[in-house]
Amino acid sequence: LGHVLPDDFETMITRDVTLSVSDIEEAKLLSSVCKKLGKAAKIHIALDTGMGRIGFVCNEKSVEEIVEISKLDGLEIRNVDGVNISRITKEKAKEVRKKLDDAGLRVWTIGSPIGKIDIEKDDFALHTEKFRHTLELADILGAENIRLFSFFTPAENRGSYKDKVIERLGAFCEIAKGSGITPCHENEKGIYGDTPERCLEILNEFDGRLGC
Repeated sequence: LGHVLPDDFETMITRDVTLSVSDIEEAKLLSSVCKKLGKAAKIHIALDTGMGRIGFVCNEKSVEEIVEISKLDGLEIRNVDGVNISRITKEKAKEVRKKLDDAGLRVWTIGSPIGKIDIEKDDFALHTEKFRHTLELADILGAENIRLFSFFTPAENRGSYKDKVIERLGAFCEIAKGSGITPCHENEKGIYGDTPERCLEILNEFDGRLGC
């Protein structure tokens, strides 16, 4: 959570590293890099707790600037009132949307747990219904993207699951077709797409229908 030089922003965003932001100008520069990459950055707001080095000092001006930062490049919603976003009701999503609209904020992506199931043991049909519900929530919230994963697979023969993974991700893409919402693959330890090579392999299969 220390200071990161602007020259390293692109690398950090691409690698999904949470970045520390200590002033509004830094946040604006980071936002411009996000727009260039078409990705959202996860940030930690640094506060000056008395050392006088970096971070926002605790005053009203800082509060105003932090609110301005929250509007720069959208939000990624993962939880609402302690409940994972994929589990809230459509009525709750409408409540959240109204609060966001009132605050002048928009949602860039839904940080869902879709695809974080065992490819052999868990019920894919049930999980597909969860994806449909999450897609409806994304539409209500005005999100352009849904984060998802490429299924937990056995480490000893992970590469052999390619066809099954592509088939299942393809099912998600087909469900999302025409919705204006893009499923976006995120890497994770233990899933099929846990290396840069397999992530690229997945993206190449979908010709733009699946983001990252």
